Amino acid sequence: MTTTASTGRTTAADVGLLILRAVPGLVVAVRGTNELLGWFGGNNFAADVHYYASLGYTPAKLWAIVSGVTEIGGGLLLALGLLTPLATAAVMGVMLNAVVAGEIPYGFLRVGGDLVAAIGLAAIGIAFTGPGTISFDRYRSWLPGKLNSTVFSLVLGLGLGAVVLIIRAAR
Repeated sequence: MTTTASTGRTTAADVGLLILRAVPGLVVAVRGTNELLGWFGGNNFAADVHYYASLGYTPAKLWAIVSGVTEIGGGLLLALGLLTPLATAAVMGVMLNAVVAGEIPYGFLRVGGDLVAAIGLAAIGIAFTGPGTISFDRYRSWLPGKLNSTVFSLVLGLGLGAVVLIIRAAR
């Protein structure tokens, strides 16, 4: 299938990548505003801090802020296809922590771990494919060669996510 870059037309694959990028990105951004700001029926920030403390993140207030800001920023960037390697890394790292700390110990499917895992895997997929031509990054090459951008995103997102889990476990 030809792409917008080579033909000047939008193809079904371009629209598909937009949907596969924008929907998870917006879900993550809404989740972040829900937790950090209490928007869309969310709890107040104190309840979110208490939740992070119950999961073993200390200082809980710091980790609640880091998580909320990362979800809002990473989700919006992913939805826009802007700074995509950083956006996918942010979403991967937050979703890794959500699955390991907040979903698996409480019954993965019972507490919605499947949705959280699907969003994290969508970010991994976008790291491999790139954001597509309907994005702000459509003409931007972040690092030499597509695989390098993918490796950068995977190492940054999963690596920092794992570091946060290690810090959590050490406390």
